[in-house]
Amino acid sequence: MGKVVFLWAMVTSFVASAQHNLGIATSDYSTINSIYLNPANIAGCKEKIVVNFLSLNALYSTDYGHVPKDDGTNDKSLGITSIVFPGSNNFNAIFPAYDVRLPSFLVNFKDNNRQGIAITTRYRTINQFTNCSQQLFNSLANKDSTHLGYQYTNKDFRWLRNQWKEVDITYGIVIAENNNSQFKAGITARYLFGGYYMSLKGNKLELMTNPGDDTLYCSNTGMEFITNAANENEYNNNSNPLFMDLFAPNTGSGMGFDFGMVLTNYINGEDIYNGRNDDPEEDMDFDDSRTHRIRASVSIKDLGAITYKGASSHLLNVGGHGVISTKDLIDQFHSADNIASVTKAAGFNVNQGIPGDVKIYLPTSFVISLDYQFSKSYYATLIYIRNSLNQVNAENTQNFVYDQITLVPRFDSRKASFSIPITYSMLGNRLVVGMAARAKGVFAGFDDTLIARGNKFHGFDGYMGYTIQIYPKKKRYF
Repeated sequence: MGKVVFLWAMVTSFVASAQHNLGIATSDYSTINSIYLNPANIAGCKEKIVVNFLSLNALYSTDYGHVPKDDGTNDKSLGITSIVFPGSNNFNAIFPAYDVRLPSFLVNFKDNNRQGIAITTRYRTINQFTNCSQQLFNSLANKDSTHLGYQYTNKDFRWLRNQWKEVDITYGIVIAENNNSQFKAGITARYLFGGYYMSLKGNKLELMTNPGDDTLYCSNTGMEFITNAANENEYNNNSNPLFMDLFAPNTGSGMGFDFGMVLTNYINGEDIYNGRNDDPEEDMDFDDSRTHRIRASVSIKDLGAITYKGASSHLLNVGGHGVISTKDLIDQFHSADNIASVTKAAGFNVNQGIPGDVKIYLPTSFVISLDYQFSKSYYATLIYIRNSLNQVNAENTQNFVYDQITLVPRFDSRKASFSIPITYSMLGNRLVVGMAARAKGVFAGFDDTLIARGNKFHGFDGYMGYTIQIYPKKKRYF
């Protein structure tokens, strides 16, 4: 059971960090999703009222690891197909992550400034590895707890797991407008409820294993471990499978923000703009009637942090030399007391203490996009998502997104949308292709459709959800 718990935390504590639902969020008729790319999208949106019941996103992505196709022999003890790391290079990964968007609503007032407001709720968790050893992961994940024999050094590696709930308020307004163009801006403010977190920073670890043996021989070790789970009970209370996490205690708090601006040029804007009635009640479908030729968007997402008070956190510095079995390590590696006990017994030097306040920063990113309409209902969006920090050398405790460029050609109408996101990811420098569809308020899609290379899958990013959309009354202007 301990091995399953450890590897569940390591491999299946899903969020995202980089989960954007790009196949749907680029639609003009899915504003409840597009405000997560840019909060300004809420101003003058097509819908009048939107109610989101539930949407889910699951992400797995890594540069070197892969999931083999199931031939009937793969280990299913964890409920998923095993992840395989075949080489000796250090790896970076988010596997997996969850973004659960809970009941939310959006209202666009359709006044002269087309102000919009949304209140949204979410659950997010990110499990991220940076510059970690493939051999060490294979040693810990080996189902029979024996090794092939390795000798390697891992420096400057990190493992950060963070999960939280949030309540967001989004506001957008049209600031300036003429016959053919429009400029609008928006902001999202979110209150963050911190749940379970675990941070491991390794300065150095020299490790050797012998073939057929489950023992890890460690030397010149320097690692810092911080968590808010002091013991087994706190770990079980704060860290559970996804839907139990929704009701876990809140042990930290903080604020987060998104800011965005959008500039739009319209095809038929002059005719409709001149035909508007001064009475807002007679002008309900103004935004729904216009169609853009080109739209430029820029935003910064997830500014902010969650602060965990020092009294609720536990610090361990592990150094020196030690000999420990894989079984002992994976059975105990989740709470401060358990880790201290097993590492001391293995011969390491272990110093325990209470840290100061621990601040874990959100995965801040910049998003720039350009959307162009080729013909009626046929569009293409080019999106660049940029990480806001140096991934490996950042001093802050922070999850982060990986840079990517995505092209999203799509058919888009009020009743239905269909898109094919094509992404070049800087994580592993690979090209992935997805597919997404929407029928009114029901949507589903993949931004990474488990593209196979030979007999291997390198990634997964899927989402689905259900919303109710209410549009303004229909009116013609010409």
